[in-house]
Amino acid sequence: MSAFSPISGTYVSTRGNAPSAHTQGFELETSAEPTNNLSLAFNVTYLTTEYDDYSAPALGTVPAYNYTGKQFPGQPKWQYFASADCSIPIEGLGAIKFGGSVNWQTGYFSDQLNNPQYRIGSKHFVNAFIGFQTADKRCDFTLTARNIGNEFYYSTLTPIGTAIKAGPYAGTLLLQGAQNPPRTIFFKVGFKY
Repeated sequence: MSAFSPISGTYVSTRGNAPSAHTQGFELETSAEPTNNLSLAFNVTYLTTEYDDYSAPALGTVPAYNYTGKQFPGQPKWQYFASADCSIPIEGLGAIKFGGSVNWQTGYFSDQLNNPQYRIGSKHFVNAFIGFQTADKRCDFTLTARNIGNEFYYSTLTPIGTAIKAGPYAGTLLLQGAQNPPRTIFFKVGFKY
C-alpha cells in the first residue's frame, strides 16, 4: 500500500497484511484442433475480490486506513483471451504459419481505497505473426507484431508528491504509472543443428 510520508513529502510503499479477505471466481480454458493445420484457443477468467477486514488506526507517520469492503488493487473482474494458429503445407518446401491473438480485460483499481482517479480502464491488445518453416523443420523464420493497434494503457497509477498548491489546477494530484509496451515488430530466425 502507499502512505504519505511527512519526512519525504511523498507517498511511499509500506507493507501490511489483511486479516481477512476473500476471492471467488472461475477460469475456463479451451482449445481445439478442427483440422491438422488449425489450432484455436479461448480462455475466460472471472474474479471478484474483497477485503473483509482490513483497517488500522494511525501509527506514527502512517495515517489510519480502512480498506474493508474494497476490491484488491490490480485485479480485473473479467479477462478474455482468444487465438488462432494456422499452417499451410507447401509440398517439398515446408509450411507457412500464421496466426493471431487478442487479450481483453475489464478495468480495475490500482490503489487500496478504490479511488476513481486510480481506476485503470478496460484494455485490449491484438497480436499476430506470420512465418515459414522448412520441410526438414530445421529453419524457422517468423515476423511477429505485438500490440498491433499501438494501444496505450497504464497498468498502475500512483500519486507524485502533494497536490498542486496554487493556480487553476490547485488541489490536483499528479499521477505517474507504468505503461504497456508500444507496438513492437520483430523478426526471428531459428536454426536447429
